[in-house]
Amino acid sequence: MNVINTDIVYSSCDVFWNELPEQMAGLKPAKVLVIGTTEDAEPRVRRMLDACKLAPEEYNLVFLGPDEHVSWHKLKAFFQPAVVFLIGVLPSQLGVSSLFRLHDINRYDELVLLPTRSIAYLDQHESEKKHLWSNSMKPLLLDRSFPKYFS
Repeated sequence: MNVINTDIVYSSCDVFWNELPEQMAGLKPAKVLVIGTTEDAEPRVRRMLDACKLAPEEYNLVFLGPDEHVSWHKLKAFFQPAVVFLIGVLPSQLGVSSLFRLHDINRYDELVLLPTRSIAYLDQHESEKKHLWSNSMKPLLLDRSFPKYFS
């Protein structure tokens, strides 16, 4: 085995050292960062956040393509969120190699991570949508049961 000629880290991982995409440059830090997969779902996502009584200045919406990757540490440093809501986005798209409980509150890297499936999937699976609302969105974002993240 010749280690020098072995691919250990592929060039596709270079994206995690790149700057954030231009679409994010005009946004300002906010308590909640929502990362979704399709801009078609934006009205639905906004209604979900309205149900949590979040004002538009309290959150940022960012959409990634299915094969698009963005650096987690750059996102965190730029947006400075307390809560990150992943809608249909895999942690690996952010360069994160961790497992998270879907539709549940997960603590990660000194903030709360709320991963769920895509809006289209949730529309077809009412029980998972209810689980997302009752176990994470309502207590965290509406009831603000974790004041540490909203002080």
